[in-house]
Amino acid sequence: MTIRIDGTNTAANPGITGSDTDTGLQFGTDEVNIVTGGSTAVTVDSSQRVGINTTSPSQRLNLNIGGDQTWLQIDKTRAADEAMIQLVHSTTNRGSKIRYANADSSWVVGIDGSENFLFTSGEAADGSGGTERARFLSTGGLTFNGDTATANALDDYEEGTFVPTITRETSNPTVSYSYQTGSYVKIGRSVLVYFDLNISSISGGTGRYAVSNLPFPTATDGSNGGYGSPQFRSSNAFNSDARINNTSAFHVASRIDLLYMNSSASEVDITVSTGRITGWSVYMTND
Repeated sequence: MTIRIDGTNTAANPGITGSDTDTGLQFGTDEVNIVTGGSTAVTVDSSQRVGINTTSPSQRLNLNIGGDQTWLQIDKTRAADEAMIQLVHSTTNRGSKIRYANADSSWVVGIDGSENFLFTSGEAADGSGGTERARFLSTGGLTFNGDTATANALDDYEEGTFVPTITRETSNPTVSYSYQTGSYVKIGRSVLVYFDLNISSISGGTGRYAVSNLPFPTATDGSNGGYGSPQFRSSNAFNSDARINNTSAFHVASRIDLLYMNSSASEVDITVSTGRITGWSVYMTND
């Protein structure tokens, strides 16, 4: 293709073209335009701002796709590498952000100078204003609505199973089970456990009975959620008085100690024999 430098230096006929006289480079005062089909496609202005489909870029890179859906697509064909967009600030203790906006609202995501990852709504294009909605702390954990305290961060969520057992405080009994099932959900320091076990035979041991082998130990501060709130649905393995009256069971370490309030309003130990024990509890851990 022949390169020509004889255009009228307009969008319709750029100064430098090939055989297609309405496609090429057009030069203005301290700016360069790439023209395709008689229309300006890309502008580099005097401040080194680049505009795609706009001749008045307001940012370092300004894409204006008009009525079409806007996509920035990165295709990677080499299997050994990843396709990625990287935002790098060359100065230490400074952040990097991506802003999403429409005519009504905006959201900004990015890192701050302390390596926390933030989600902010309503922030202007110049970085002013905005309300922090959530942050992932650099030390781990998620906080909400401007809270920056590590102690308030949600730093754990997990689900799992465990095998509940029956033990005694001083020495353990010999126990056979037809089944033992347990499941849990842990959110932060709060633990929700479900347990269901059926005792085929039990003998021996001394001391208070307990449902043991819970997935997490209770908080050491019994007055601050450590005792938990055990509830029993079907527990025909308990003595009859315990089934009739309210249980007052509570958490200790990784077990639920089994007690109830008798007809005299005294707290006494539950006696466990063969049968089923099923229930649930919510309690707090130390971490």
